[in-house]
Amino acid sequence: MSVIKIEQVSKTRGNVQVLKELSLSLEAGSLCAVLGSSGSGKTTLLRLIAGFDQVDHGSISIGGTVVDGDGHFLPPEQRGIGYVPQDAALFPHLNVAKNVSFGVARGKLAKGRVGELLEMVGLPGLEQRFAHQLSGGQAQRVAIARALAIDPVLVLLDEPFGALDLGLRNSVRSDVLGLLRTQGVTTVLVTHDQDEALSEADKVAVLAGGSIAQFGAPEEVYARPSAPSLAAFVGSANLIKASARNSQVTTPLGNFSTVAEITEGPVLVVVRPEQLLVGPEGNGAVSATVKRRWYYGHDSVLELEVPGIETALIARLDTMRVFAHGDRVGLSLRGPLAIFASDGSDISGTEA
Repeated sequence: MSVIKIEQVSKTRGNVQVLKELSLSLEAGSLCAVLGSSGSGKTTLLRLIAGFDQVDHGSISIGGTVVDGDGHFLPPEQRGIGYVPQDAALFPHLNVAKNVSFGVARGKLAKGRVGELLEMVGLPGLEQRFAHQLSGGQAQRVAIARALAIDPVLVLLDEPFGALDLGLRNSVRSDVLGLLRTQGVTTVLVTHDQDEALSEADKVAVLAGGSIAQFGAPEEVYARPSAPSLAAFVGSANLIKASARNSQVTTPLGNFSTVAEITEGPVLVVVRPEQLLVGPEGNGAVSATVKRRWYYGHDSVLELEVPGIETALIARLDTMRVFAHGDRVGLSLRGPLAIFASDGSDISGTEA
């Protein structure tokens, strides 16, 4: 059953149409990450779901009930939604216990429930502390406890981990999203962090031009992007100009077969950095020159110059072999590769 169903929603601010006939449906208990560049409408979408804004056209249903559209509008407090903003937004004059219970009707929060919620988010015994006495990670956990206090059918997370330090962000994110999964709460996570979206979500929705440009499992969105621009946006991608004839694709890195029927002419091939295999020159490999190298411990990234390719290629290596500026290397590919017509429309995948 769909917990939330968004149908043909449009929203304009001033003279700018932020959302354009956007549709999205999420199943109960799922975690959906919403990705998009700055100004793509991510926060506007969350505000419409929460009821902080009202749609211009279209409708939003939660649990089978229309909450916005078709002449209906349900205020935020009646939607059964937990909302966690980026800055936690705790009330500074209230202690943790009162922050958690805020918004819950008097008498509805059973005695001891605040303690249970704080236990769930890993903050037992902090009921009497105030916001200024909490770290950033603790404040976000309190905000999660407050969101769960109303027993929500849906939790909205608006980049809640972006302001935290890297190490703290990873641990808090893992704990919070793990808790929401354990509780079976349907969750929408707005984020600009692609690694966060791909590693944590059941589904990823990519916003572009005010609409959902692609929606699917992280593996699908990454391996089979619906457009070259999305390939470049979700993760790193090398976009290589090639030519096609019948079932053959010819690139500066080699020739490949495809099962699709391709009209003869120019195409664009998407090669992810990890699909570039770097080794010694010779043995049929394409020669390349190392221009730059970044070492990350668990892997390294090379910027490579290849004859016949206008822009530098990026390769990601899981090997500990050390390369230096100016080194000559050999390149080969592993597939499958995404291939697009010159107009950007999807054709199929190829096998390297």
